[in-house]
Amino acid sequence: MSWDDEQTREHVGRVESLLSALEARQDAAGAQALEAVRALVALYGDCLARVVERVERSGDRALLTELGEDELVSHLLLVHDLHPVDTETRVRRVLAEVARFAGGGVELLSFTDGAVRVRIGPGGCGSTSARLRAAVEDAVAQAAPEVGRVEVVEEQAPKAAAVIPVEALFAGGSVPGGA
Repeated sequence: MSWDDEQTREHVGRVESLLSALEARQDAAGAQALEAVRALVALYGDCLARVVERVERSGDRALLTELGEDELVSHLLLVHDLHPVDTETRVRRVLAEVARFAGGGVELLSFTDGAVRVRIGPGGCGSTSARLRAAVEDAVAQAAPEVGRVEVVEEQAPKAAAVIPVEALFAGGSVPGGA
């Protein structure tokens, strides 16, 4: 039985925490443990590359796409630079998904090597904008962790037009519909 997405995220977080603790150690045992981890990652990466190569040779592009959409497999493919979908396409997909949940108002402005610039539409209140901003940043980090910077530009809502233009009140003339 495989992990669900939440269990996968928890495990990835635990692994990252353990690796950070190992990197912080300044002794021979820590260095040797890190070297063992690197050797295992390289070994499994080579195995994964062989799997991807065989799937590509089979011509089953749908299977390769499906593997890339699995959260855990996608993470491994990214670690070993084997992901079948390029970074910009993954970013565009997740932004479209965020826009779908938000009811629109999310647009990719630019994608450059390592940086993404996104415009979000005006929200109802500050917390709505903050949640949408966080959703955009989290989605990009999840789908394309190789993106170093996400800049979110918030579009300002147009000011509402006055019901009676101020000029009409002080013009000395009659206001349409007034007495």
